[in-house]
Amino acid sequence: MGVAYSWNKAVLPDASDETYIVRASKLVVLSAGAMGSPLVLERSGIGATTVLQKHGVTQVVDLPGVGEKYHGQCLNAQLY
Repeated sequence: MGVAYSWNKAVLPDASDETYIVRASKLVVLSAGAMGSPLVLERSGIGATTVLQKHGVTQVVDLPGVGEKYHGQCLNAQLY
């Protein structure tokens, strides 16, 4: 297993179009915060069958609860 990535041409216009693959020989921890982690899981094939099929993602693990209870809200906070 590994991670495939390519450079964002909008940020690095001179970057290569090549896709790179990085592999690890030990444990890798990936966290994208409360909003991003469910998206990472679903894009990796972990989530509810209906959600993944709707978006053409090959399912690896049927885990219906991924992202189901998240409700984003805007907080009005003062910065000091």
